[in-house]
Amino acid sequence: MNLGDAKSHVRHAIGGYPSVAPGQTVNQRTIEVINHAGRHLYARPWRFREATTTLNTNADLRTVGMPRRYEEVVSLTRTVDGESVELTTAEDMDRLFDGNSGTSISGYINRATVAWVAGNPQLLVWPTPTTTETSVLRLRYRQSWDTISDPDGGDAWGDTRRLDPPPYAEQVFIAYLRAFAVGYEDEGLNERIAVIEAGPLLQTTLMKDGIQSRDVGRLKPQRGRTFR
Repeated sequence: MNLGDAKSHVRHAIGGYPSVAPGQTVNQRTIEVINHAGRHLYARPWRFREATTTLNTNADLRTVGMPRRYEEVVSLTRTVDGESVELTTAEDMDRLFDGNSGTSISGYINRATVAWVAGNPQLLVWPTPTTTETSVLRLRYRQSWDTISDPDGGDAWGDTRRLDPPPYAEQVFIAYLRAFAVGYEDEGLNERIAVIEAGPLLQTTLMKDGIQSRDVGRLKPQRGRTFR
């Protein structure tokens, strides 16, 4: 699905263009509806949201920059030996930093946590790196919805630009688009979303994505065979 398709679904749901707030254009309101529907879709831990990247460390800096669309950690490992880095709390990291508990041997980060500074995520690492190195950590993370910017502000989002949801999730995304479009017009948003989330369309997509297993009923006994 591309951006033009999403706009068409919004207009089709309400039979025209959405109503606007003072000082807002129709195009801006349409994009706002699409962004809200997309963020609601991305509230679930879909597997299609997962991505992997490597992170660099800088000498004497306790913070590591995160990917632009980072939202939450799935796993964090060291590339030097493949071992997992312990994810801890900000309070625990403060205690380690206050204790001046040491500096890291090349690549051997032991603990980390995510801190949000001015709305941007940063990875706090311990011990403090002593050298600048590339690809020290391998981060698997869930991406946030790629927010479509102001269409009247000269952004590069054309109607042919493809949106993120994979083909098997497009039907659910369309359902959310229609729910947000109509719900913002008649105040029935919560009820419309509840219907979608209790229905078979979402359940089928969850199973297709692999974050929910199909119910196969009671398992039969193995009758002497070894379990595999």
